Amino acid sequence: MKSVELLVEEAVKAAIENDLERARSWLRQIDFVSLDAERTKARELVWGKASTVTRSIRPAQKTSRAPVRSADMFATFQRDRFTCRYAHCQRQTIYLPVLKELSRLFQDVLPYQKNWFPVQRHIVYWMWGTSLEHRVSFPFGGTSELSNLLTACYQCNDLKNYHQLENLGWSVTE
Repeated sequence: MKSVELLVEEAVKAAIENDLERARSWLRQIDFVSLDAERTKARELVWGKASTVTRSIRPAQKTSRAPVRSADMFATFQRDRFTCRYAHCQRQTIYLPVLKELSRLFQDVLPYQKNWFPVQRHIVYWMWGTSLEHRVSFPFGGTSELSNLLTACYQCNDLKNYHQLENLGWSVTE
């Protein structure tokens, strides 16, 4: 079974060649049920009742939440080669504009909804979408400087949320 990023890559190539049926067939090979089960398991490890993760108490905002310039965001993704920088993951992510275009073309296979609900129907976005992560979040004194930015898959970004890396036992690849 091919990985999600390879199936999406093949679908993109077929769509560029205007072979939409072949592109659709590549996307249909994604095992959405397995992806949903994987996400549920990951969330349970961090947020579930049996979790051993020390809960971070969200402190008052230490620094103001400065927006990230589009150029800095894309530079971060390029620097990180669109790969989740968390050492336990290192998933090759898929740039959101690519996923959105595939959703526009193939709503029956890869639907799109602005907030990605229900999660099961948008699991590819949740697990493989490229997101910008702050190594140190704003409540803990982080900034939007390039040195504090990294690429993460949406799943890792969502799981980390307001945790500090040491609470999760996670590390970042350099």
